[in-house]
Amino acid sequence: MDIEWLEDFLVLSDLSSFTRAAQSRNVTQSAFSRRIRSLEDWIGIPLIDRDTVPPRLTVAGHLFRDAAREMVRQLQDTRVALGHKTRAFSGVKLFISHSLVDHFLPEWIQNLNHRITGLKLDVTAGETYDGMVALSGGRCDLLMVYYSSIAPMTVDEKACASIVLANDRLIPVCVPNAEGEPRFSLANVDSGSVPILVYPPETFFGRLLNGVVRFGPRTPPF
Repeated sequence: MDIEWLEDFLVLSDLSSFTRAAQSRNVTQSAFSRRIRSLEDWIGIPLIDRDTVPPRLTVAGHLFRDAAREMVRQLQDTRVALGHKTRAFSGVKLFISHSLVDHFLPEWIQNLNHRITGLKLDVTAGETYDGMVALSGGRCDLLMVYYSSIAPMTVDEKACASIVLANDRLIPVCVPNAEGEPRFSLANVDSGSVPILVYPPETFFGRLLNGVVRFGPRTPPF
């Protein structure tokens, strides 16, 4: 078994797309698919359900994912501890929030490949907070996430340079009343009279929505 197989599997489990995962690993989709199949052959059981769109992890795949992530981490830590750098990843390690994977990452990687020939990207997707921990701990080179002054990050901005790649807006919506006006108002959320679908409070968007409710802007800046 090759450690690259484990890394391929983890990227695929994060991106849920053979095409995007192959792009992020800088290999052809056919080569990427063969490596995933080789891992499944080595394990002895299917890890990916290819009959679903997008492809999903099987029950065995979910069980194996945590083990694979831990194995990769231990191998990388051990390699660093032993001073072994001959096979160290020579590309850029990117951590991206789940919310940006589908609609932003593919086009960004495509544009980047047109500008930089032979660039290798190792992409990990997760929650914004996990990305900040990874960046602070040196486990990624780039962190691509949403940012808002309503829910500021805890990363030391003096130690980490940042640029704005794009802008977005968060707009609350609801069903209209008979007059075509919004049936509910955010001003009444605290009273409990407004049924609202929210993100978990520990996530970035959960904290952002909490700030929107408290401070009232309808289109908070990112």
